[in-house]
Amino acid sequence: MTVSDFAGRGSLRAQLVRIGAFFYFAYAYLVILFGIAYNPMFLVYAALLSASTAGLVLSLVAVDVDRLSSQFRLGFARRTIAWAVIAVSVTFALLWLSRIVPGILAGKAAPGLESYTTLSVQGADLSLVIPISTLTGIGLLRRRPIGYLLIAPVLIFMATMGLGLVGVVVAMALMGTSVGIAGVAPAAVTGAHRR
Repeated sequence: MTVSDFAGRGSLRAQLVRIGAFFYFAYAYLVILFGIAYNPMFLVYAALLSASTAGLVLSLVAVDVDRLSSQFRLGFARRTIAWAVIAVSVTFALLWLSRIVPGILAGKAAPGLESYTTLSVQGADLSLVIPISTLTGIGLLRRRPIGYLLIAPVLIFMATMGLGLVGVVVAMALMGTSVGIAGVAPAAVTGAHRR
């Protein structure tokens, strides 16, 4: 609420944080809507995805992109941050592809489909998050307005997702369950754990 208030008053930092929050919520509700078994909350998930996506789009168009690059300090670690975002994107692309491609080549289902009809987290990452993050990193390297517009929201998304992953790992350790990152990421988004 406070961030939206400051964003409404024209604070560029608040606008970028708000975009990052809406990006995270839109992603989370997309994965929940298509990744969790149908239940009485289905219409609520659909409404939350719709509201988050609308908030994301409205927040993006509210930013004055012409003034963006001038708002970043000269000492801003543009190249380092851009390459870090690209590296995280490539790492997750390779992680998901290493789970999916062998199953396709062998004519078998990918790991993680035991009780699901599709890989919603991997699908959302491969079709939305990874391309957006990679293009953001490239845009920032090339000093394009889109890179400056999306770098803070992408970093906020990655940080919130990272905190979710850490939380799931800690909870699973406390429960005596072990699972690799490929199993933790979907659990962090959906709040569900498969044994």
